[in-house]
Amino acid sequence: YTTCGPCIREMPEIAEYAKTLPDNVKLITWCLDGAYDEEYTKELLSSSGYDGITLTGGDGDLEKIYNDIMYTPTTLFVDSEGNIVGEALIGSPNDLAGTYTELINKTLKALGKEEME
Repeated sequence: YTTCGPCIREMPEIAEYAKTLPDNVKLITWCLDGAYDEEYTKELLSSSGYDGITLTGGDGDLEKIYNDIMYTPTTLFVDSEGNIVGEALIGSPNDLAGTYTELINKTLKALGKEEME
């Protein structure tokens, strides 16, 4: 959300972390209220240094996920088929890079994929 303080505070760290990921791991953000003020959303993303993909809406399965999210920030892990895998991360971790790497590797391992270094 553009009104979620923790979400906004973690964006620069997410932006830096996204740049370190291998080609087989993609980080995509989703601004749950981004469609309401796309210019402001773009400004927030730009000021954080994030230049990756950000979703601002959706329907079908994405809408169901949106309706199921109770707390922000929430981090979900999705496989190449679009299935939610692994465990969700609720809130902003103190060590974002370490926590994300640990959860990504746990998810990759469960999928039978090579872990990140």
